[in-house]
Amino acid sequence: MNGSNPKPSPFDLSAAVVRRGQGDLHAFMAAFAARMSGAFPANVSVVRHKGLLSRKETVEAVTVEAASYLYTLTLKNSRLVPMREQSIRGVRLRSETMDAGSWFAALKAHSAPLPPHRGDPHALLHDFLLS
Repeated sequence: MNGSNPKPSPFDLSAAVVRRGQGDLHAFMAAFAARMSGAFPANVSVVRHKGLLSRKETVEAVTVEAASYLYTLTLKNSRLVPMREQSIRGVRLRSETMDAGSWFAALKAHSAPLPPHRGDPHALLHDFLLS
């Protein structure tokens, strides 16, 4: 990585995701949902779940619409499941499960054309993962 334009490799991003989420994946998902919803409110949807007897609401999935892709990060059985779907005019062309680092790198690449509500999309993802 160079100092003026940090460009972490997919391995670095995977390691950052693991470090960020290793303590509490529910907190990781809540923070990711808040950060993405605040930055791209028109392009992000969040699925929340409230347990039957619980007062606490947890984030189950965060979906970001970027270019012709839907990037969905789901928390299933205490594991992150990153998925990307490509569709054109509502027709799904392909769907793939990805490793976390590649998923975040692809999301970062495709988030450039998104109209940011607050801040630069690249800096937002970089700061969230590597802080």
